[in-house]
Amino acid sequence: MKKTFLFLFFFSTLFSNQVCEYLDSSDKIHKYILQTIHANPISNGNSSVALEIITKKRRGGKTKSSIHMVNHKEKRRVVFIEGDNKGRCIVGQGEKKYKCGDCSLTSNTLCREMKEKQTTTKILGTNIDMTDFDTSRMVDYTSSCHPVKRRKNYVQIESINTGKKRKYDKIVSYYEFKRELPVARHYFEKGVLKKVYNFFPREYKKIDGKWMATVVRVRSVEHKEKNYQFETVVKIKRDSKYKYMLFDDITKDKKINSVPVEELFVIK
Repeated sequence: MKKTFLFLFFFSTLFSNQVCEYLDSSDKIHKYILQTIHANPISNGNSSVALEIITKKRRGGKTKSSIHMVNHKEKRRVVFIEGDNKGRCIVGQGEKKYKCGDCSLTSNTLCREMKEKQTTTKILGTNIDMTDFDTSRMVDYTSSCHPVKRRKNYVQIESINTGKKRKYDKIVSYYEFKRELPVARHYFEKGVLKKVYNFFPREYKKIDGKWMATVVRVRSVEHKEKNYQFETVVKIKRDSKYKYMLFDDITKDKKINSVPVEELFVIK
């Protein structure tokens, strides 16, 4: 705890060029990126969260849905509460994934294991790919830190694929370093911008004493962000008392704490 406090204090007193002088190796940069994961509601480690999802094509109408997602150790469960996939869920247990046709917030029935070619890391109906946040893959990238002009509180991290077989050959990300918050992540395939995640600084709120992005926008693009083909906007839902429905302690989520956490992943 003491080391973490000193680390945070160190960054809170520096400008971006000084931060980059400290983040002078891929190892240091990857550790820094790992510390920012907590602010992303989609990849927030062990947690339970209710999310509103709005998708749209550049030329087309909007589609609204909502999901309830639980991340626990190596397991993930996504229940579709509203929308086209209402009543279904996807349960991940390590490398195995199950698609269930009849689900409640606490049970999974009519399940079948997904074959390898059917398995996907995307959230159904969206362009959100969970592997986009897999920090373990960062070891396959060489990263460098750069100051951001006219934004002294921001740094740019450029990560170049070292030759390993990965979808993206380059990832350019931006962070508000004092609060250790991601601002944007740009993903490139063969030198062409293909996907952009935006985390809006004004939409960061403190939930249980921790900064969290309450709105995330994901665009599948071609060269430029404005030239998007598909967009997903994710918002953390609020309850009747206007409190954000995100819980780092899964047992505090009243919608699912009637059963033990492990039972949420039981396949029937």
